[in-house]
Amino acid sequence: MNDEVALQTHDLRVLRGMREIGPLSLVARRGEAVALVGPNGCGKTTLLLAMLGLISTSGGRAEIFGQVPAPANPPQRTAYLPDRPVFWESSSGPANLRPFATDPDQVPAALERVGLSSTSRVPVRAYSRGMKQRLGLARVLVAQPQLLVLDEPTIAVDDSGVGALADTVSELVQRGAAVVVSTHDAQFVARLGARVHQLAAS
Repeated sequence: MNDEVALQTHDLRVLRGMREIGPLSLVARRGEAVALVGPNGCGKTTLLLAMLGLISTSGGRAEIFGQVPAPANPPQRTAYLPDRPVFWESSSGPANLRPFATDPDQVPAALERVGLSSTSRVPVRAYSRGMKQRLGLARVLVAQPQLLVLDEPTIAVDDSGVGALADTVSELVQRGAAVVVSTHDAQFVARLGARVHQLAAS
């Protein structure tokens, strides 16, 4: 494992109406995966957004590679996959990946790794939700980040697809990336070998 700290939070808290989510303290180093696990509504997505500096916090702080992220200071070396990734629906899968690729020649390999090679000429509007989840992961792969933040990546993905996603993410971890994932999918967590951080229901 690379000892470099990719992401850390210190008593991170977010106020939502009258409810405060957190505090959350964790460390994710390169070469490891950390899973935020908990029931729906416990604040997993909210905390991920706070870690990335995409929403305001009510206390604590997050650092990504030693920098505090904010809308005016987006995190570097980082890729985020939301639970409902957005695409150019009238364009093909490859066309959606190329603007994010560090090397356009990697696009076909990324599509093959997530099982979408056969759909390379199909517009994304024809994809199922599970296919869009896999395309979102491919978009992350071509960016070659050193920190991946994944929000419920297995939603609408079948069992074989969950295993393939876990294998792909595990390979990135083995190559030295850090992964922080929010999920309620125990199968995915087990396949990923992630260190679990349990969030309580609110």
